[in-house]
Amino acid sequence: MDHRHRQARTVTCAVAALAALAACAGPVTPPDLVTRLADEPTSADSLPGTLVPAEMDPGSARRLGELDGVVFYAGSGTRDGEDLVCLVVALPGATPTGDSGASTCGPVTGLDGSDLPVDVQMSGVRVTAALVPDGLPTDGDLTRVTPNLAATVDRTP
Repeated sequence: MDHRHRQARTVTCAVAALAALAACAGPVTPPDLVTRLADEPTSADSLPGTLVPAEMDPGSARRLGELDGVVFYAGSGTRDGEDLVCLVVALPGATPTGDSGASTCGPVTGLDGSDLPVDVQMSGVRVTAALVPDGLPTDGDLTRVTPNLAATVDRTP
């Protein structure tokens, strides 16, 4: 066997081994990144319908926490067949329909080593937040609210 055939066989075996390893690990899913998404829903997880991003499954919403009157939710959905993780920021209003908010969604494949940030100014409140995948550190300028949420809230007079 000459050198070229041996090299081609080695490359083929290496590619096959990597493919088998990837198949065993399986694709990353939203609950793999944000374990709160695997929890059973409770009444506290209900997100006002007007604040649900178009790509997010409303039934996937899970309340992550609250900071200075701002409520944060995570959820999941799909876009063009790709799994997404979403972060929703809700500023409760004076009436049930008076809530304001912002959201962002990103593919799980892009969040396997980074967070999902949102920065918004609404109703005199500036919110900077990040949905943090399990086990990742967060920006030192943000307060770690829960294992998957870091944020700051600044109210302007």
